[in-house]
Amino acid sequence: MKKLSKSTLLDRLRIIRKELPQVRDYIENEYIDSEGFAVIAIHPKNRESIFHPFSASDKVSPELYGYIESLTYPINSYIPLKILFEEDFLSPNEQQELARIILNHYKLKLYEKDVELKLNLLRTFSLLGTGAVLYSMSFWLSTIKTGPFLHEIVSIGATFAVWESVSHWIIERKNLRLQWMNAGQLATMNIDFKRQKI
Repeated sequence: MKKLSKSTLLDRLRIIRKELPQVRDYIENEYIDSEGFAVIAIHPKNRESIFHPFSASDKVSPELYGYIESLTYPINSYIPLKILFEEDFLSPNEQQELARIILNHYKLKLYEKDVELKLNLLRTFSLLGTGAVLYSMSFWLSTIKTGPFLHEIVSIGATFAVWESVSHWIIERKNLRLQWMNAGQLATMNIDFKRQKI
């Protein structure tokens, strides 16, 4: 078997990168309707494919949430979503209840991400404040004759705190913000129902 060299792999990746706009066009042509919604069609076979089989109440199956999230993954979060259930076994009341349960699930996820963003902000500024205090302490220790060991330990602690603060702000916050936007897209989606053609 022939091994791929690093340059061959990079060449193949460049070709794929050139094709990426076509993927974007595919998503827009495949999912976007005339109203600007990305439409995700779901074809449940029976009640058990929607509701958890071990639940006494109508608790939605985790597999359904996973399926929705996997289908919406490639769609940019700024595009509004419409989930279209094509089924013929739910009553209008059950359809309304299902839509309410799904939206509440994603509203809770949005709330969780909002809390995580606030905690990230608090952590960032706490670490930055700690780093500033430790740098001040390090400067003060360098002016008095305490020896280099204590000064170096405090200086290292200050550097670590500031570095972690920057890491939380730049790296972690960016990921949290993306997750928050994805959760917001799902929490504000429209859910419609259509009877299956037999």
